[in-house]
Amino acid sequence: MEARKLSETCYVLEGTTNLGVLLDEAGDAWLVDSGADTKTGAEVLAWFNERGFRLRAILNTHSHADHIGGNHFLQQATGCRIFAPEGELAFVERPELELDMLYGAPAPAGFHHRIFTADGSRAEGIRTAGLPRGLSLIPLPGHSMDMLGFRTEDGIVFLADSVVSEETLRRNALVYAWDMCRAMESLRSILEMDAAFWVPSHAEVTESVRPLVMQNLSGLEELQDRILELCRVPVSHEMLLKALLADSGMHVHPARYVLLSAALRGWLTGLARTDRIRSELTDAQLVWHCI
Repeated sequence: MEARKLSETCYVLEGTTNLGVLLDEAGDAWLVDSGADTKTGAEVLAWFNERGFRLRAILNTHSHADHIGGNHFLQQATGCRIFAPEGELAFVERPELELDMLYGAPAPAGFHHRIFTADGSRAEGIRTAGLPRGLSLIPLPGHSMDMLGFRTEDGIVFLADSVVSEETLRRNALVYAWDMCRAMESLRSILEMDAAFWVPSHAEVTESVRPLVMQNLSGLEELQDRILELCRVPVSHEMLLKALLADSGMHVHPARYVLLSAALRGWLTGLARTDRIRSELTDAQLVWHCI
């Protein structure tokens, strides 16, 4: 974890998940996300202690494990408050619900994996929180149900998982989103914004995010076209996913399969909502095809 100072009141702790540190007018620190696990939480706390910062609160952009994994440790160690999007509070408090929701039932033991693993923490709704002066919320739904970004008073924008790195686009058959159509809308909304610095959670901090946003949109549009191509003939969800995994050469473990399966359902819902495809129950099998 490397610390980078972006302004007098804002740092980024760069790592697998980029975290933000915001200093308020009292000199207290607000942490944007807490990383994937207790180890990250302990590293953050050590960094705070070295600088004499007091952790006042954690601001979770959304409820995925790699963003809330340090919550429990930091709350136990400091007594800090935790604020999260109202639509995802249940998952912050009970992270095991995420996998069960995606699987559609209590998931078997073999499906549990670190991508879904975090300890729960007490959390409050973020929209009614007394946030640091000048900090505003940016709705960025799509990747998760109620994901939020943040804009600081000095123009630093935290983008959460609305934008992914070029490497992630290249090596994944499906970039996960709860609702891919809304995720693409969020990407397009970013093109209308300006900022001094952009902080994606899983890409490099940059002064110009537009090229990466355009790469994201282009990659997602190519994937959309591929799904529509496969739907020219009636095809089941499972066969669609098999074809997309074959395209990318990905070999996935059960937990990743559940994640990608949910991502594909998000695509199918969005395409059906816009009257591009429809579903039919044929011979006791649900299939999808172009309209």
